[in-house]
Amino acid sequence: GAHGITQKARQAILDRDAELTARVWGEFLVANLGSIADLLAGRPVSEADQRLLSCKRQTAAIFRFKIFDGNGLLRHVADCGRWDDMHRVAQGERSSDAAAVAQSGSPQVFARRGDGVSRPQLYAAAFMPLALEQDVMGVIEVYIDHTARARMLESVLLTAGAAISALAGSAFALPALLALWHARERRKTAHRLRHVASHDDLTGLLNRSALVERIDQLMARKTEFAVHFIDLARFKDVNDNHGHPVGDALLREVAERLLHIASDSICVARLGGDEFAMVQELAPADELASMRLARRIVTAIDLPFHMGEVEARIGASVGTSLYPRDGQNRERLLVAADLALYAAKRAGRGRAVGFESSIEEERRSRQALAARQRQAGEGEGFR
Repeated sequence: GAHGITQKARQAILDRDAELTARVWGEFLVANLGSIADLLAGRPVSEADQRLLSCKRQTAAIFRFKIFDGNGLLRHVADCGRWDDMHRVAQGERSSDAAAVAQSGSPQVFARRGDGVSRPQLYAAAFMPLALEQDVMGVIEVYIDHTARARMLESVLLTAGAAISALAGSAFALPALLALWHARERRKTAHRLRHVASHDDLTGLLNRSALVERIDQLMARKTEFAVHFIDLARFKDVNDNHGHPVGDALLREVAERLLHIASDSICVARLGGDEFAMVQELAPADELASMRLARRIVTAIDLPFHMGEVEARIGASVGTSLYPRDGQNRERLLVAADLALYAAKRAGRGRAVGFESSIEEERRSRQALAARQRQAGEGEGFR
């Protein structure tokens, strides 16, 4: 009857959803992990890859994932939510399911039930091969909490019970329903993963790679713009004295202030740690607008911050470079902004400095002097 068809449709959709989620998440990791070969070989990975693998950002109801090499040996496990004590695993454990998927190249999905306390009431474990140019390198096992989605699906499908009963005689009814759901969910999951790949997980700002992409886009359009590098002063003191939760809250507050002073033509990014950046589109021959924004940044960060009962005054230094004046390519432009930031920090807290060629010349002179002093010291040591 209709109820049986509803249950069958619900489980088929959930199985397809688990397979899709694991596939998209696996494709995302293959595309974005710079050192996936090292991971699968049991070697250390880069800091950027460690952040990506930390599972701080829950995506598509994923609450855990594991990565196995081609022999089914566990190389990485990440817990994403409240079920992180579900069961403990050790690096190097072998999974026969993962080994079978690596050998066959075909995904496997297992529907499982929990008690809602130590594990979700309804969840799936989906094994998906990790492939690069058709070669299977390893396997990802993704755990997806289906409890809420199952309830929603049951409600929707029971509401549509009459229509399902009418279509029950059609061999194409269930495949058509699954195809529509599959296409919709793939778009939603891909959108979530694009957001994960381009945004900082702590502040929600753009990350470094997204900032670089924005710079490349503006250069391709020959649009004049400014790059502002922002370095916070005394952030380490706040972090050391009040703990990481307060430090994280402070970074989120800084992000909010930067967004508040940014217009639609300005993008804001966190580069990492206590370093931020802005890319500001400029009207032709309006270079003064860049320094006006730089001074606004300094003023905004100079005001006190309140995180619960903690008040902090930090301050910021800003270094600015202009395209195309200070660099015809991205690398040169970013170096110019970095040199300007260095000059701002040398000048004292709360300074905004625009790049000038004299800054670079002075830096080279200091480096040359330091090199001569080292050589002289080494010569003294051999007398």
